[in-house]
Amino acid sequence: MFAADVLVRSSDAHPILEYPSLRHLNESTKSVVIEEHVWIAARASILKNLTVGANSIVAFSTVVTKDIPKYSVAKGNPMFVSSFEGRLWQRAFTQKSESMALKYYKKYEHVADNLRSNQSNKMGKL
Repeated sequence: MFAADVLVRSSDAHPILEYPSLRHLNESTKSVVIEEHVWIAARASILKNLTVGANSIVAFSTVVTKDIPKYSVAKGNPMFVSSFEGRLWQRAFTQKSESMALKYYKKYEHVADNLRSNQSNKMGKL
C-alpha cells in the first residue's frame, strides 16, 4: 500500500565517475524489491539496491537506505528499524481487510519463526 508522494529510486539518475578511469562509483547493482503486504507511508523515499520485506511498514518521511527485514517498521532519517513481529497491519477497519492481513502474516510466519530462532542463538553465544 503506497500513500501519497512516495519516491522509489532504482538509480541515482546521474553517474559519479572516478577519474581518470571513468569507473562508475554509484552504479545500481540490483533492483528495488518491495515484497507483499508492505505499507509505505506518505513522503517516504526508497533508494536503490534494497529490499523491503513482507509485512513491514515504512513510516512517514522515512529515507530507506538499506534492506528492511520482514515484519519490521522503518522510521526516520537516518533510518531506524525495529521489529514488528507478532503484530500485523490492515488497510481498513473491515473483516475483508483483517482476513487479508492474517493471510499475509501466516504466509510468512515460518520466516518469523526462523528470525526468533536466529536471535535466540545469537543471544546464547554472547
